[in-house]
Amino acid sequence: MKDIGKDLDRWITEKEIEEAADLMDKISERGRKFIDKKLNKVKREMELFGPQAVMSKYREYAEEKEEDYLWWLDLPFVLCIELYTHENGEQKVGFYSLEMAEDLELDPKQYHVIAFEDPGDCKNLCYIMQAHMEMIGNGNAFVVARPPKVISCFSLMLFSHTSCFE
Repeated sequence: MKDIGKDLDRWITEKEIEEAADLMDKISERGRKFIDKKLNKVKREMELFGPQAVMSKYREYAEEKEEDYLWWLDLPFVLCIELYTHENGEQKVGFYSLEMAEDLELDPKQYHVIAFEDPGDCKNLCYIMQAHMEMIGNGNAFVVARPPKVISCFSLMLFSHTSCFE
């Protein structure tokens, strides 16, 4: 009995348990299945290889320091795909973006601009998008270089990528 909890960095409080239970109640069914699948995998690994091996395997996935989180803001420029679409006789201009956390049903919806550091990757995606847009005849796509800080300012003015591909 003396060894129980010896390998823990600290004890988990009742408040933390309640907070985790509240978070689990807010997660969608799909999200719960995903979490259960990952937890079962970790439990199997713990049984097979022991806690030390599992900890060393997953140590690389530990949370990084906050200062490393926004590294792209230090780049001189990023490459984005600027879209010009025509819908109902109206032209829309914006950056290619994706909706994040779609299953959370946030209001307003969260969109993130897709930006590239590598010109080849950006051109390849742009060619694919341009070919699709030409095929359905509703717009054009271009690669543009912009400062990362300017791109982050557009977070409230984005239009969904789905309007280009419906």
